[in-house]
Amino acid sequence: AFAAPAAFQPMPRSLSPISRFAKENGLDAQATSKLREQSATVQQQVYAEGHLSGRNPNAVLSGRIRRILEGGGPSQVGQEEDIIASFARENGLDEKAVQTLREAPMDVQYKVLEEGPVTGRNPNAVLLSRLRRVQAGGGRS
Repeated sequence: AFAAPAAFQPMPRSLSPISRFAKENGLDAQATSKLREQSATVQQQVYAEGHLSGRNPNAVLSGRIRRILEGGGPSQVGQEEDIIASFARENGLDEKAVQTLREAPMDVQYKVLEEGPVTGRNPNAVLLSRLRRVQAGGGRS
């Protein structure tokens, strides 16, 4: 039996736009589920921004969705404060941890937020540990 080369075989019809985007970007089940929970408009905006670049595409997707929901465009100046407040609220962070994050250089803040949700029993301690680790690794100039 003759089989067409892979390049000429159509994508399975069962692959929805979300599934295709998740597969192309290497998203895990949790990130894919988060994308599915969004409105069609938000999903379209996520797709419109293209491929998820960075070491952690799941975290990049989470940040992209958060920014879109907050009404920000790509790299909108002045959006950092809102993003930090949103991150703090989503992760149950206290004022001291938030203040420490706000006092860090912008590149450090970005790297910390890019890692995605803070997990563990004590999110404040996890955030502060993440901050120390990122700062010890040096920042972009």
